[in-house]
Amino acid sequence: MDRRSLSQRPASTITIAKLESEEVPAAASHLARAFAHDPIIGHYLSPGWRQKTAFKAFLQSALWEGLPAGQTFAAFHHGALVGVALWFPPHEASAPGSKPMRSRVQMLFVQLLYPNASRLLLEGLNATGAHHPPQPHWYLEF
Repeated sequence: MDRRSLSQRPASTITIAKLESEEVPAAASHLARAFAHDPIIGHYLSPGWRQKTAFKAFLQSALWEGLPAGQTFAAFHHGALVGVALWFPPHEASAPGSKPMRSRVQMLFVQLLYPNASRLLLEGLNATGAHHPPQPHWYLEF
């Protein structure tokens, strides 16, 4: 795969590039490992056999939602994915009902596995929006 480098130090083996759609599942798996012990999401998506699938689907949903904004990046070390950053530029948060179909399908998996807890998780995450600064700002979701 051809990597379009956005930032690379001459002596570095780390390459930063915009995340490609075919990399979303691997990026979600990477984020799921990174946030495996997140106390907030873990509170709602309780440990057990469902959590691994639901957590990855939750993160894929977020990545599919953010991908159209063009500010989702991946870090690669010798071709292996080692980092992901999902940014929303000012005024780029999607409106309710406008999420890409792939994002909605992944959230459906979460809702099927955790019918009540997923609703509470989304309500809690949406409530944090009230605490964002009123002026335009960049938002690092993951």
